[in-house]
Amino acid sequence: MRLFQALGLTDSAQETDSAEIVVLHTGPELTPCALRAAANLTKGLNFHVVLLAVHIVPYPLQLARVSLMEEHLQAELKQAAASSDLPVRGKIAFARDLCEAFRQCVRPESLVVIGAHNRWWPTRPERWARELARQGFRTALVQS
Repeated sequence: MRLFQALGLTDSAQETDSAEIVVLHTGPELTPCALRAAANLTKGLNFHVVLLAVHIVPYPLQLARVSLMEEHLQAELKQAAASSDLPVRGKIAFARDLCEAFRQCVRPESLVVIGAHNRWWPTRPERWARELARQGFRTALVQS
């Protein structure tokens, strides 16, 4: 897996002694909603927010050939971070599996916030939240 820094770090986001909330980027519509929920959860607490975009790369494609997708995800992360009142650190991960990307990118004690549409059928973010919870990550699903 390759990790790329999408946004510059702010001073408060560099603190290693603070707890971490990871907001999974699920699209330009749902990510700001999840960031607002993370801001409400961390109000008055010593947390920093990491905005993580995981792009699943299919097996025929090499992980090294994803530069166009990286530029697109960087632009989306910067736009989502600009809408947040919190200092946000962004990461982009290219991986074959979502859970493997989380095991390598996210601290085990982190809370993962995922934005999803409120539908009667299970959406992809809901399936991701269920899978991450099965793997031992603390997840919160925010439905818009």
